[in-house]
Amino acid sequence: ESSERLALGEAFGIKAPQKK
Repeated sequence: ESSERLALGEAFGIKAPQKK
């Protein structure tokens, strides 16, 4: 579970750093 959330967060940070 935590792994998937981290992977999504990383993808979002790299794809949409503004959404951080």
